[in-house]
Amino acid sequence: MRYSYFANLHVNHDYYRGVCSSFYFVPSNSTREEIIRQKLILREINGRLKIFAPDDLDADVNALYFGVCSNEQDLWNVTVLNHSENEMPVFVVKDNSVTLVKEPLDELKKDLDVPNLMFFVKLCSNSVNGCIPLKIPLETRKCRWKYNVNGDFSQYDVEIHSLNGNQDNLFDVEKISDDLTIFTSKNKIPIVYGDVPKFQLRTKDTSRILMKSLPNMNSRSLSRIESKGGGYEIVAESFINL
Repeated sequence: MRYSYFANLHVNHDYYRGVCSSFYFVPSNSTREEIIRQKLILREINGRLKIFAPDDLDADVNALYFGVCSNEQDLWNVTVLNHSENEMPVFVVKDNSVTLVKEPLDELKKDLDVPNLMFFVKLCSNSVNGCIPLKIPLETRKCRWKYNVNGDFSQYDVEIHSLNGNQDNLFDVEKISDDLTIFTSKNKIPIVYGDVPKFQLRTKDTSRILMKSLPNMNSRSLSRIESKGGGYEIVAESFINL
């Protein structure tokens, strides 16, 4: 029996700047039955799912549902998937494109209930060209970046300078003591993993570099601080000694 590509999917995460190998696909119960009925073959490796079908495949293939899971705790902290308690994010693969929708959680869990489930993928198989790799795009959490700098540079007027060419005043400066200054970004910035440095510490008047590369914020930088109006805010925080 001859087989050919039926679908070629991979999970792409902004945090890792590409394919994320920590995810794995779990077919729902009805999808397992459909896989057997249609004699499909699944190959899964490093966040990629490849499905092969016999060349004499029936045209009436039902939609295939896969729960996508991860055991890596950091991914739960860095991934943006907005949904309510009664909903589940579903990436619908149709017409060689991917669209994010929400479906009732109870209905989905009737067919698949496994731990560490983050979202579903619905493969509308009669409208997918298996030769075209399709990515499931995941967005990275954005939050304000906060640098706590220990060091006496009271003789200078200092600022955090962007290394990407943006010269705007991006950080608020708060002098806590002679030896502690806090820089907090005015806007939310995506946290990153293994990316090139984004900022450096300079003097305003002389552009003297006090710290060439400030550390980027990653999943381990996340912390919770109290907000002035009550409640709390998740920020990315780093502590630096000059």
